[in-house]
Amino acid sequence: MKNQNFEELQTRTQNWFKEKGIISPENVFKQYTKLAEESGELAGAIFRNNIPDQKDAIGDLYITLEGVCLDLGLNFQDCVETALNVIEKRKTKTINGKVMKVEEL
Repeated sequence: MKNQNFEELQTRTQNWFKEKGIISPENVFKQYTKLAEESGELAGAIFRNNIPDQKDAIGDLYITLEGVCLDLGLNFQDCVETALNVIEKRKTKTINGKVMKVEEL
């Protein structure tokens, strides 16, 4: 399979959710809890330094986030842009590899 650009992957992801018939505001909390599960899988894969499982977990996190966006009627790319617009203006300091808001220090 050829590498696809992000928009093609996003369309495939959205179509998968539509085909499964699981897009619904009533499902958003279920999708949110799935994020917690996938986040735990990523933590375990990082701990074990298991690259294939890291890639799978990161992909699962994106797919689940896309599902949350669909349930809420939001566009994933708009959400990312909104967050970047905020964090790019935020005053931060990096301490031991963690970015902290200056007002929290």
